Amino acid sequence: MWRLGVEGILGLRWRGGELLIDPCLPKAWRNVRVEIKGPMGTLAVVIEDPEQLGHGYVEMTVDGASIEGPAVTFPTDGTVREVRARLRRETSLGAQRAVQSQRSEVSVPSRP
Repeated sequence: MWRLGVEGILGLRWRGGELLIDPCLPKAWRNVRVEIKGPMGTLAVVIEDPEQLGHGYVEMTVDGASIEGPAVTFPTDGTVREVRARLRRETSLGAQRAVQSQRSEVSVPSRP
């Protein structure tokens, strides 16, 4: 039953030495905190959903540093890693990508 709650509701799945984070929270929940102990270290995970979306794009930090992708590696030295996952609207992601795309498109004059 515990695994159903962690995997189905929280969207936390163990894969090898990693934890995949894809939250699917009840919309009434604004945040949840869970500690998951691995064989040689712990992940302290906070999932925030301030807009009460339930599911969406996830911005993540590990020990204060932004990361890309849904996977967090468990520590192997007995420490605790602080993981923060924040749900955002996917339109925010689309807007961010559009701005990044515009910044990367630089006109270079052609030579005759």
